[in-house]
Amino acid sequence: MDPYRFELFNTMYVCGGHGIVVVLQVIPSTTGGSVANAAPAAASGAREAGRS
Repeated sequence: MDPYRFELFNTMYVCGGHGIVVVLQVIPSTTGGSVANAAPAAASGAREAGRS
């Protein structure tokens, strides 16, 4: 599948009911352990579910 222009690199968009969209950050299996563990904490724009 070809990515859309608005999608961020290494992300997966999951569209659910009621207009809910979840954006998942993909961390390749070749990523080092310390980098992989730090990546979720460094994700920019992360928000709690239900908050805008």
